[in-house]
Amino acid sequence: MYVNVFSNMKKDNRINEFVKSLDQLKESVESGKITETSALFDRVQGLYETLRTEGRLYHIMEGFNFAALNHLLEENLSGLAMKDKNAVGRILMTIKKDKNLLEQARFFNAMSEYNGSCDAKEYLNECLGMMSEKLDAKTIAESNRNLANVMYENGIKVTDFTEELAEANKFGQSCGYLITNRKKFSNINEMAAQANAAAEYLSNHKKEDNVQTVYEECDMLNKSMEKLNEAEKSLVQDIIDAKAKGAELKQRNIFDKYRNECIKYINAMIAEGKDVDKLTGLKEQILAKEFDKDHIVEDIAKFLEIGSILSN
Repeated sequence: MYVNVFSNMKKDNRINEFVKSLDQLKESVESGKITETSALFDRVQGLYETLRTEGRLYHIMEGFNFAALNHLLEENLSGLAMKDKNAVGRILMTIKKDKNLLEQARFFNAMSEYNGSCDAKEYLNECLGMMSEKLDAKTIAESNRNLANVMYENGIKVTDFTEELAEANKFGQSCGYLITNRKKFSNINEMAAQANAAAEYLSNHKKEDNVQTVYEECDMLNKSMEKLNEAEKSLVQDIIDAKAKGAELKQRNIFDKYRNECIKYINAMIAEGKDVDKLTGLKEQILAKEFDKDHIVEDIAKFLEIGSILSN
């Protein structure tokens, strides 16, 4: 059973607000209050358009393949960790418990590691050859829908169908065809076309040095869901113990990412007129904080703590 998008909206009172406004509109019409009726009608119409738009975007998301869902997760991970640290854990657990999702996660993680050191099509074929027989082609779409529902329920939603998201979805469609179909005389041309399309995407999206994949970052954050000192322990593993060349640049990128998320939450609250003086002072303190590789764990842990407090 999949999540009912309007039932989920009810949790933040949008459905209740819509129904209440409808009742008020009905009473206003019956009372002959023309000016009030006009304003209420505009309000009802606006609420309806909001619900309809989100419902449409949800159903688009429900039809996404794993590559597109993975792209959404990458785009929203740091903000989600600040808003609800447990949400990342719930999403990861969904992937780990489903053999289809787990095998796709391993496959697309390997795709994200392609750095151009070999031919893209050869790399793709090698990864396809390592796909586990545990993956069930008949239920893969159902598994992906379940992941989409869990992501939606935990705050990751489609807000804009960007070019990057469209490309990721198209890449996922090509990979999905190759994963779920055996090569036969009858589909040899289609297999070749999908392999070419997937290889072209890989060639145009080579992994840059020192850029974390979503699973590396998820592994780092998944251990920090219970309390902040756990966050420090998991961050140590990926940040402090990083031995690869250029690790400092990787650390700096992570630092900037979480500091920017913190500033985004503060700016949103300032725009709402909440504790402007205090928040402005806090913002200045955060902006003044410089990257320090010796204190990065403590700094990011503090960003997580501030973001978590402000988002509640």
